[in-house]
Order: sequence, then C-alpha cells, then structure tokens
Amino acid sequence: MPIITQIQTTDQKVNIYLDYKCCISIKPCVWRHIKLHEGSKITREELKKKEAFFWRKVCMIKILKRERTRVKSVAEWLMKYLSEVELKIIQHSDGSIQDFDYSRSAPDIGLFLKGTKTEIIAIKVVGTDVHTGTNCWIKMRAIEYAQKHSTQEIWIAAHFKFPKEEIIWIKPTLDKDYNKNIIRKMGNDKTNFVSFDATRQEYHFSSEFLGYMKKKIRQKLLKIDIH
Repeated sequence: MPIITQIQTTDQKVNIYLDYKCCISIKPCVWRHIKLHEGSKITREELKKKEAFFWRKVCMIKILKRERTRVKSVAEWLMKYLSEVELKIIQHSDGSIQDFDYSRSAPDIGLFLKGTKTEIIAIKVVGTDVHTGTNCWIKMRAIEYAQKHSTQEIWIAAHFKFPKEEIIWIKPTLDKDYNKNIIRKMGNDKTNFVSFDATRQEYHFSSEFLGYMKKKIRQKLLKIDIH
C-alpha cells in the first residue's frame, strides 16, 4: 500500500507525495477536510476520490452561490434596459450540490418577445468577481456549445463585480475554429480558455449589445405585424 511521504503546502495548493513522487495537488480548503497526514497509507485512486468528494462538498456551495448571483445580476440588467422582453431563467438542477454539473455550458437565460413564445436569444452567464485588464477569458466548451446549437442565437455574458460592476457580451462566430486561439489551460481538468479583447468582433460592451438587441426586437415585431 502506498504511503504519504511528503505534504508540501503553499497558499494556492497542497502537493501530496506518495512514495516520494508527487501524486496530486489539492486546494488547501479541501485538504483540511481529508484528514490525512505523512505516514497515512492510501492509493492514488482513493486519494483522488476523497479529493473529488470534499471538493464538491466544500467548494461547490461557494461556486453555486456565486453563479446564481451572477445570473441574477445579468437578469436584472436585462429587465431594466429591455422592457420589450420576457425573461426565463433556465434551471439546470434541482438546486442540490449533488445534481449540479459544474462542466455544463448550456444557456442560463432565455429572452422572449413579450407575450409570445418567440425566443430572441439565449444567454450563458460566466464571470469572476474581479476583472483584471479588459480581456475576457471564456471556456472553450461554452464557445463549442454555442457553435453546436446554431438553431439558437447564444450569447455569453461575462459579469464582473470589481473594480466596477460590468457585463461584457461575447457572440461566438459559428463557423470559426477557435482551437487556434486556445492560449492557456487551468485546473486539474485542464480546462481550455479563449481570450477575447475589445478589438475582436465577438466582443461587445453593454451599450453595443443594447443597440443590437433593440434592432433585433424591432425586426421580430415587424415580422409579427406582417403576419
């Protein structure tokens, strides 16, 4: 049975060594709940199972709360500036941590023409508390979802709280190969990200998004009047 021979701790991670080889890196807040120490006997597979279990238990509560707050903030902004639409928040789980899929990329909000079942766009909400610089880092799987579901018009709303509350709107190009634009991977699952800056055609400030939506709503209304 392998033995934990070293535990190397930093502010960001805890490196666990089994039989003198680095086996896994774990978040400090998760490691505190695992209750193992140097000399503990455990296999790599068992250690990964414990890390996954306590990660969901400890971290998912915070992640789920932050995500719901972001969706609520974007929804409130939409209702404030687009009175012509009805908004539907799409529930992806029953609200429990066990049922929450962290890797999902489906939209969080659907926008419909008021009084109709006509969907105008769907929105996937992402973001972080702090926005450093002007670039938006979007997970590749969110872009791929928008491209694969081309019958819907899917936007990605990146919501940030600091240094000022703002929403940056990303509209993926459906026929573009973004694999050429992947510039970093993060986390144990090696999540791929694509960076968008203000020079990219997919990148829109809220004022630009609002202008686009007003025009699109008028077009939808005109089609209804014609019929």
